[in-house]
Amino acid sequence: MRMNIVKERLKKICLYSFLFLLFVCSFPAEHWLLSAADNWQLEKAFSRDGSSYKRISVFFSPKSQMDRSGIMQLRNNLSEQLFNSPSLDAGDKEQIFIDAYEGTEQIEVSYQNSFQRVKGYFVGGHYFEFHSMSFLNGNKFSEEDLMRDKAVISESLSFALFGSADSVGKTIWVNEKGIVVCGVIKEKGGWISGLANSNTKKIYLPYDLTDQLDCNLSLTSYEILLPEPLEGFAAKTMEEALSINRYNRQASMEEKEISMIEETNRFHIKSLLQTAVRLHERTMKKIPIVFPDWQNERVIVENQLILVYIIRIITGVRLIISLFTCVWKNSKKKQ
Repeated sequence: MRMNIVKERLKKICLYSFLFLLFVCSFPAEHWLLSAADNWQLEKAFSRDGSSYKRISVFFSPKSQMDRSGIMQLRNNLSEQLFNSPSLDAGDKEQIFIDAYEGTEQIEVSYQNSFQRVKGYFVGGHYFEFHSMSFLNGNKFSEEDLMRDKAVISESLSFALFGSADSVGKTIWVNEKGIVVCGVIKEKGGWISGLANSNTKKIYLPYDLTDQLDCNLSLTSYEILLPEPLEGFAAKTMEEALSINRYNRQASMEEKEISMIEETNRFHIKSLLQTAVRLHERTMKKIPIVFPDWQNERVIVENQLILVYIIRIITGVRLIISLFTCVWKNSKKKQ
């Protein structure tokens, strides 16, 4: 009898030790996942004066045929709405918003006798401000550059073409057009990046070069940092600029074949638990949108964080119940 009691106590000690270990390990796991995500807080750089900003991503299906003229129209709509908004003061209207856009296509990149078929990222706006990249050599290009025949390439592509990462200033050929390498970025590494990026050989080019390179592509994503003077202001402004029916938001977005994600609070526990409740909706894709690599990374991090928080909540609740039960039993024995 005594032996059975000892065994039961040992089982409980092992169980609670395991639950406690899971609970404690959830905190470093959370920190690691957040650091692995491309979650550079661009908002903080614009919130030094106390103003609030929200980052929003919009993704387009190929059927939507979003192009540069569509982006210009979208910018005009946003500028007009924000400038006329009574919710913004004069100081906020001086720097209303910054944005970035991207389209991808398979292209041929060559240098002397080395040829590589890689994924080309045609980007515009403040793309490199929205995506934190470590440069091994050189620097980024911008929409304001007078010389547009520039490219940023990945470390692996630089080694494939030149045998080293020292390729800044050299001319490569992209679809038979000479392009100067202005920067080489370091590979991210890690299993999350490996899952999201099927090919690490990348080249980033100004979107203005699409016509010269004979690339007929549609834009796949648009990112924007908008002021948020009131809760929901940025999302509502974006929906109106995209002509989304806010009374039937989901149906309107499905009709236009676009998807909109609010990025700023995406990895907060409240947002993640709301996503967990709607997880079945995300598995049933109704819009044929292919997310870019960086968005796939965020989806992976999001899913893993949901699992971490569920484990933390279950183990935490179980440990608290056990603690209260133990205290209650001891108090009864004393009585």
